[in-house]
Amino acid sequence: EEKATLHSLDENEHRLSIVSQAAELGTWELNLLTREPIFSDRYLQILGFMPGSHPTHDEILTKIHPDDMPIRNEAIKKALETGSLDFEMRIKPTPDSIRWIRSRGKVFYDEKNAPWRIMGTTMDITEQKTAFTALQASELLFKTIANVSPVGLWMTDVNGKNTFVNDTWVDWTGIVVTDRQEEGWLGAIVEADKDYVLGVCKKSLEKKENFAVEFRITR
Repeated sequence: EEKATLHSLDENEHRLSIVSQAAELGTWELNLLTREPIFSDRYLQILGFMPGSHPTHDEILTKIHPDDMPIRNEAIKKALETGSLDFEMRIKPTPDSIRWIRSRGKVFYDEKNAPWRIMGTTMDITEQKTAFTALQASELLFKTIANVSPVGLWMTDVNGKNTFVNDTWVDWTGIVVTDRQEEGWLGAIVEADKDYVLGVCKKSLEKKENFAVEFRITR
């Protein structure tokens, strides 16, 4: 039974290792009483340490971006109360570099319900953060250009409901994006023109072609 238990434990650790490597997760553990840390090589690599090195907990803390230290401290404080850790922050693997990480973990308590150990994973999310920031900048640029354009612009989902209208379209129709969402942009069209416009639109969608149509709108 002892051998079987050890074999099962070894298999579980092997599976965990495979998953962690595939997801490029760094794993870590901290004894909250002795402050003794245990880190995987991937975790050390993320923070800018050499694999196999043994940095102290204080040395690990020096890698945190000074402006994000309050975020980390608040997350740890909350984790000790709730038992779960989940936060994002910036780190400085080298003096000249800044990267984003996300850490998740679980707090373990002793028989007196006092926290004594915390274990978790850390992932480098710099690429995701960079892409998200670029997307936000792109969307802001689009909305800025769209709202100063003399052309009425609108966007809809697959059901034809408004997801965006620019200021010119609102000025022409008096309809903002939150109004008449069931009708979408068709809500501004004169009733006598709706069937014709909708027919042209559906035909273009079926053929996956651009469409051009003239119609009257109400204001």
